[in-house]
Amino acid sequence: MISHRDFLDPSHEAPARAGNTGSGGKKVAFFTYIVTNKPRGSLYCGQTDDINRRAWEHRNRVLKGYSHQYNCTALVWFETFESRENALARERQIKNWKRDWKIELIEAANPDWRDLADTLI
Repeated sequence: MISHRDFLDPSHEAPARAGNTGSGGKKVAFFTYIVTNKPRGSLYCGQTDDINRRAWEHRNRVLKGYSHQYNCTALVWFETFESRENALARERQIKNWKRDWKIELIEAANPDWRDLADTLI
């Protein structure tokens, strides 16, 4: 039986610069991410093809809905994928997880709950 712990191993992640080549030869990557309002606070999981833009949108509360309502502005976890389908599948998987599993996933990669948007290029 596969456990959520099988997906905590960093080797599961695709390389940070992985991606398909879009029009114009530019690499395209897809991301599944989690934002929060405070360590162990409200959690929102989503996916995007532009993690910099999406982190900015959450931080500036541009997006309406759950993340806006609960002030989830800090990017605390993300994974990179080569296809949108894989990023969407991972988002659905995580959204179906128990809250404790999501916290364990975050703390395995980011134990201090730093806002990773500050580390993006």
